[in-house]
Amino acid sequence: MSRLIEYLRTIGGIGFVAAASILGLAILSFALIIIAVVILHPRGYYCAEIVNRSSEKVDLITLSGGGADATLGDLAPSAGLRHCFQTGPEGALFLSFRQDGQHHKATVDGYITSGTGGEAVVEINDFGRVSVEKGQIVLGLDAR
Repeated sequence: MSRLIEYLRTIGGIGFVAAASILGLAILSFALIIIAVVILHPRGYYCAEIVNRSSEKVDLITLSGGGADATLGDLAPSAGLRHCFQTGPEGALFLSFRQDGQHHKATVDGYITSGTGGEAVVEINDFGRVSVEKGQIVLGLDAR
C-alpha cells in the first residue's frame, strides 16, 4: 500500500511540474506576441495635397496633428504641393496658413490614428475659405 501511495505522489509531482511548465510557456508565448505586436505595429501614411486656388499668395503653411508637424512654406496662386507623413498619435489633422495678412486654420481630417492612413486634397480659396476632399489624390504633385 505504501508503494502505491509513493507512486501516486511521484506521478502527481510530475503532473504538477508538467502543468506548471505548460502554463509558463503559454504565458511567455502570449507576452512575446504582445511585445511583437507593439513593436511591429504597422503605422499608416497620410498624404495631403494642398492647392492655392485663390488670387493671392498663401504663406506660412503648416500641417499639424495626427503625427504631422510640418512647415511647408508658401504657395503662389494656382500652385500646389504634397506632404506625406507617417501617422502618429490619434487626433485631428489641421492646416494653418496666412493669406492677405490674415491667419487661418482649418481641419483637414477630424480623426486619424497610428494604424490608419489616408489622403486628402485641400484647396485654399479666396478669403481663407478651405475645401477638403478626402480620398483619391489626382494631382500627382511633388512631395515636400
